[in-house]
Amino acid sequence: MCTAQQQRQQHTASNDKSSYPRAGRGVSVIAADVLWSDPVCEPGLRNNDARGVGLTFGPDVTHAFLEANGVSLIVRSHEGPDARDKRTDLPHILDGHATDHVTPAGRLVTVFSAPDYPQFQDGPSRYNNRGAVVLLAGPQYCDPRFLSYEADPDRPTGIAFYDYLSYADTDEEIEGDGSDAASSVSTFGGGDGGSDGDDDEVV
Repeated sequence: MCTAQQQRQQHTASNDKSSYPRAGRGVSVIAADVLWSDPVCEPGLRNNDARGVGLTFGPDVTHAFLEANGVSLIVRSHEGPDARDKRTDLPHILDGHATDHVTPAGRLVTVFSAPDYPQFQDGPSRYNNRGAVVLLAGPQYCDPRFLSYEADPDRPTGIAFYDYLSYADTDEEIEGDGSDAASSVSTFGGGDGGSDGDDDEVV
């Protein structure tokens, strides 16, 4: 992440840093970048406006990171089918995984382990996605194999803790200052493009 942090510093040198959300400031900026940054097809490094925190990075940034660190694979997560459904630049993640960047230095894959996410929709709007884990074998651990699985149909019904239809994208929207999004958060209680190939299994 040092490469990304150096590029962020160069990118923001002439920008007004007060525009960054509080979760991405000061000592938390590296953690926020690691957790909330997303790959895109467009080259370069930009603020992640869709999430309100973190960065978006293109294949050139992935290539630079892989090359600078002598590795050939990045495995990332935390981008589900609902987020990918709003994007046309990357493959869907309905099988629990996707290959997002392929560069001369290696590749970047996304794995999403929660099946049937976010599980609150009804009818055709429900994703019914599979979750996946990535399996890596030595000696180089750079050729991922994916194990996909479906949700248990007999599990308890999930309850939404906020108005996910209106406020589904950013923490800032939910944390707002007295906004409808913030007031919609409740407490516990009460009653993606195509498959990446033939290297996945379904259980």
